[in-house]
Amino acid sequence: MKICKRTLMGFFTLLLSTALLCGCGAPAPASTQISDHAEVPKESAFVTIDINPSIELTLDRDRTVIAVGAVNTDAEILLWQEELVGMELESALERIVALAVEMGYVTEENTAISVTVTTEGGKTEDALLRDIDETLVNAVKDAGMNVSV
Repeated sequence: MKICKRTLMGFFTLLLSTALLCGCGAPAPASTQISDHAEVPKESAFVTIDINPSIELTLDRDRTVIAVGAVNTDAEILLWQEELVGMELESALERIVALAVEMGYVTEENTAISVTVTTEGGKTEDALLRDIDETLVNAVKDAGMNVSV
């Protein structure tokens, strides 16, 4: 099959313009946030918050967020241009809840939040899970709602 130069140039022009129109040249969404530190601290825990949106946080031993992942499109929307890396866990959770309330993901009808915590070695740390639950409940209460975690 012979492809002429003009057809090939047209294809690449179409591809480039499609990429620019769909925002592929825009900054990466929050789902790709990674710490800018030269040495990334060893992760200590992985926290998944599922409100739909579903968000994964990677924490270091000091409970500082070192990476953020958007599990679905709603999470990409919620986290767009948010910088959670470097925040302490409590502050990051409060920001996530504030955004979820503001964008209508948490409402009077939808107040269930699922949390999964996995720590180093695959163990679940009960103290960390309790702290997360308390932070989420208080953050939603501040918005005038009750939540089940």
